[in-house]
Amino acid sequence: MQQIWADLIDALDPAQVDWILKSGREQRIESGEVLVAEDGEVGAIYFLIEGLLHARTRALGGQVLATLGPGEIVGEISFVDRQRASASVVAAEDGLVLALPRDVLEAQLAADDAFAASFYRALAAIICRRLRATASRLGSMAGRTAEEEDPALRQDVEAAVERLRRTLIDADTAAAMADGKVPEAVALRVEREFRVFERALNDAIGELLDPPSPLNQHIGLQVQSELLPYVSKTRLGERLYSKPRGYGGDFSALELIYQNEPSGSGPLGPLLDRCLLESSAIRALRGRRGIVVEEIRKTVDAAGAVGRGTARVMSIACGPATEIFDVFAALGDKSRLEPTLIDVDFQALLHVSELAYGHGLKDHVHSTVKNLVYLALGRGELEAPEQDLVYSLGLIDYFNDNMVLRVIDHVHGVLRPGGRILLGSFHPRNPSKAFLDHVLEWPLIHRTEDELSHLFERSAFARPATAVRFEEQQIYFVAECVKG
Repeated sequence: MQQIWADLIDALDPAQVDWILKSGREQRIESGEVLVAEDGEVGAIYFLIEGLLHARTRALGGQVLATLGPGEIVGEISFVDRQRASASVVAAEDGLVLALPRDVLEAQLAADDAFAASFYRALAAIICRRLRATASRLGSMAGRTAEEEDPALRQDVEAAVERLRRTLIDADTAAAMADGKVPEAVALRVEREFRVFERALNDAIGELLDPPSPLNQHIGLQVQSELLPYVSKTRLGERLYSKPRGYGGDFSALELIYQNEPSGSGPLGPLLDRCLLESSAIRALRGRRGIVVEEIRKTVDAAGAVGRGTARVMSIACGPATEIFDVFAALGDKSRLEPTLIDVDFQALLHVSELAYGHGLKDHVHSTVKNLVYLALGRGELEAPEQDLVYSLGLIDYFNDNMVLRVIDHVHGVLRPGGRILLGSFHPRNPSKAFLDHVLEWPLIHRTEDELSHLFERSAFARPATAVRFEEQQIYFVAECVKG
């Protein structure tokens, strides 16, 4: 989510980015509308701001090749090679794109050599990133020579996968002999083997390289081919892998994580769903919820202590905003908290609005659809009074450092003096990283507390993190910085 936009913005200077934003025209698209037709002329480069797009091709019967979420770019290859579109791109739901017409862009590139060099370099980097990922996948599918592989590494992973697979087969057999229910003793064996497998996979290929090395991609694909048929039977795993909202950690996936109720198809679905729900990363996501609830309560109490009465709290990339409703549930006087919830996904905000209405909080909870790249670039306005607390739990998982800095600077501008920003991040020691990357295809950017603190120092806050809190496993943390 947003990574392609971030790559382009990183390669251009602010004036060049501003030209793109001003020269493009925002275009509303309706569900089912064809943005680009296969074999048709592509008259613009499209930057997806809101909604989802599906890429389809007739050669594969019109099936969905890819789901594109906010932050993706469409039409850049046809712009470079001047060929017709190789696939159709259709709106999966109502949305918004920024269309930069080909003739307008070509005229600017011809008139400004510096812009042309930067823009083509940026497009080349984006296209190469995609090609490397594809080449790595295809090369992995074709296989590698023995000289390229570490036999001990492969053996450890293969042994862990085989033990887990055999335990799942045993569980399925046991369920068939027990009216479809897996005996608890067998279920516990599966959970133990899953934890061993998760750590063995991460020890072997849990690198921080982006994209992963060819060897690690090869091993990851082999593991995925072995386990994905089982994972697809789970409710949570199927949601994270299929990414119907364009990225893994959407509001519905987070709701499943917070509900923590195993489900799935057949006897193995709920069992393996329980393993996923108890995996290190998923437990950490539940743990962060409690941290933020405490910080919001602290903010509410502080506002009351100084006589302000109402604490203004903003959540950026809010998702289901479950922590906000947790705080409201414990508040006698609901007017003490005034949350503003921002997300690029209108379905997430619809979900939040329905919750607010159901809890009698529709007059207390404010929500708005905002493109987060626009906000970071200063093009969008938050249209909110000064905030006591602004937090984001998942946004920076998808943003590189330069984009995170832009977000932090923007937040600095909406905080009152003494107000706080909270940013959440996975730590590199996350033992679930390889499973997320290679099996669920849900890659996230991991940072240390020192790296995030350094970003605060480089930002408008001009100081290191004022506090860092980890959940109990010490693999997910929330970093705070106070506005001076």
